[in-house]
Amino acid sequence: MAIAIFAFVGVMAYGGLNTVIGQSRIVDQQAQALHATQRGLAVLRQDIRFALDRMARDALGGDVPEFSSSGVNLLTLTRLGAHNPWDEPHSQLELVRWRLTGQRLERSAVSPVDGVIGNTGTPVPWHTVLTGVQSLQLTFYDQKNQALADWPPPNEPSAGLPKAVEIHLRLDTLPPLRLTVALVGDWPASLTPAPNPSATPEESLTGGR
Repeated sequence: MAIAIFAFVGVMAYGGLNTVIGQSRIVDQQAQALHATQRGLAVLRQDIRFALDRMARDALGGDVPEFSSSGVNLLTLTRLGAHNPWDEPHSQLELVRWRLTGQRLERSAVSPVDGVIGNTGTPVPWHTVLTGVQSLQLTFYDQKNQALADWPPPNEPSAGLPKAVEIHLRLDTLPPLRLTVALVGDWPASLTPAPNPSATPEESLTGGR
């Protein structure tokens, strides 16, 4: 009788432990999915927020919209703050493109920004940022806070940058998400140190060092 009771308790304990392990695995998977979503939305948010108001130049030398949601891509823009982990001397501008392929949200970034749109002979790598995307919609707000489905507006191709972008995202693992990103309106101009009238010619050329 004691052995039977001990065996019964052991079976119950093993079943409870197995349930706890299964629930822990589900929680870990959901936490990883949430972290990946947060990381992907952070990248998209930074790209939109740090977009620049400039005209890019394609491989044929023509001007193309610097911030556009038309064409085959979900969004194309030029942003400030190109990735430079080795602190190499190159431009801080970066041409970024986003597209939705099936249920994958993909991103590509190239530098320099001019002369890389179109067929240049070198394929541009695309990196998957989010998976399981059911739908993704961008809404653009102009300076009058009017909501637009496309940017630039059809009747104003040189509208520059929108005031804000609203992201509507549906994933297969999370409830619908909505995120509003305000763009940096005016970047401060670079400041040049004022000349020191009492400095020698050598100090004026070297900045006093």
